[in-house]
Amino acid sequence: MLVTSRCGLRRVQLIVFCLLSCGLLLKSDRIDFQEGAFDFDAVYANAGRNNSYMNLGLYNNSGNCNVSFISTHLEVAQYTNSRPSDAWQACGQNLARRLAQAVQMGRKDHLVDVGFGRGVQDILFLTEFDPASIAAYNIGEEQTKLAKALLQSLPSEFGKRLRFNVGSATQLPAGNCTATKITSLENAFHYQLREDFFDEAYRVLCPGGILGLMDIVATPEYAAVVSNVLNGSPESARGGFWPRGNFAYASDEYKVKLQQSGFVAASIEDISEEIVLWNNHVARALHLDDLWSKNGDDDWIFQSGESRFDLEGKVREAHKYVLVTARKPVHVPRWNTEL
Repeated sequence: MLVTSRCGLRRVQLIVFCLLSCGLLLKSDRIDFQEGAFDFDAVYANAGRNNSYMNLGLYNNSGNCNVSFISTHLEVAQYTNSRPSDAWQACGQNLARRLAQAVQMGRKDHLVDVGFGRGVQDILFLTEFDPASIAAYNIGEEQTKLAKALLQSLPSEFGKRLRFNVGSATQLPAGNCTATKITSLENAFHYQLREDFFDEAYRVLCPGGILGLMDIVATPEYAAVVSNVLNGSPESARGGFWPRGNFAYASDEYKVKLQQSGFVAASIEDISEEIVLWNNHVARALHLDDLWSKNGDDDWIFQSGESRFDLEGKVREAHKYVLVTARKPVHVPRWNTEL
């Protein structure tokens, strides 16, 4: 009886030790963020801007970023020649939030976030979705410095679970099978090339892990133009702020490229008409002239049918804004077990 009790006690101790080692029972690094208790405005102020999101926004008529709200702030911004910061903040948060929801981000997740901008999205991920850890990578050293400065201005608990690092999306400095979720918020069309990032994401994800992207993809008409210009030249496909190789295919081939990297259950949802484009002044500042929609009363909406891009003198419908998710198989082929 005594031997059995001791064995049982040791077994319980071993289980507790394993749980503690995995961080499943550690509460000291968790912050209890009650609704309204965290001041995002202070975060943006610490970052040196009214809003530090570098992406476009997502509007929702039933929430805090509706048509009336956006229109009011856009009108003020146009009269004052300034950025519509309150609307930008709300819609930027909505976009990041939608991505986190799409990958089912939660407390047990070890997140790798690629292309974090100035880091504000990862603060939102941490406070609203509470992942166990976030390893964030950005190829820009200056942006990484800004994000680290922001992190240092926050309570020390943030730094225990969030790290900002310099790193390339196509050569991630992360080990095999170390992330349960990987996100990239409006960045993958910049990567040289996007499919190289898919390979890296597959390597870093654990089996069953989910990749989630907010991305910009070519329409079939525009992809045909780009493909014709490239004419199979790998040198022409790479380089530049918007590598042409990332726009030489549309959504169908995008899904094929995910599958070629090993992903399954790939989903590509066109959310163009939910995406907010700001006034012309702001669009130009963000190098988004080619995405600016001039569509009458709703000229702040990213409408794929109205977006135009001039390439080789040919004006075509160019882009769609998409929400992409894909999963690494739970059972990886035996020949590929290291990934």
